[in-house]
Amino acid sequence: MPQVIGLKALVKDVTAAISKDANVPEERIHIVLNEMRKDRYSVAGKMVSDK
Repeated sequence: MPQVIGLKALVKDVTAAISKDANVPEERIHIVLNEMRKDRYSVAGKMVSDK
């Protein structure tokens, strides 16, 4: 899992970008981070766990 500090910076930057581009107050923006297991998703028709 990425370091918490990196995630904090990510959500701060994404929140600021959405607020600016969509003209929405930051207080109205909710971001959910959900780490997915590699055996539960695929890219281009191939399971990520197979890579």
